[in-house]
Amino acid sequence: MATNPTKEEKEEQSNLIKNG
Repeated sequence: MATNPTKEEKEEQSNLIKNG
């Protein structure tokens, strides 16, 4: 389970990329 990125994690990464 921990190996798979959760939906929230994916959204956070997307937000980081957009903000970055």
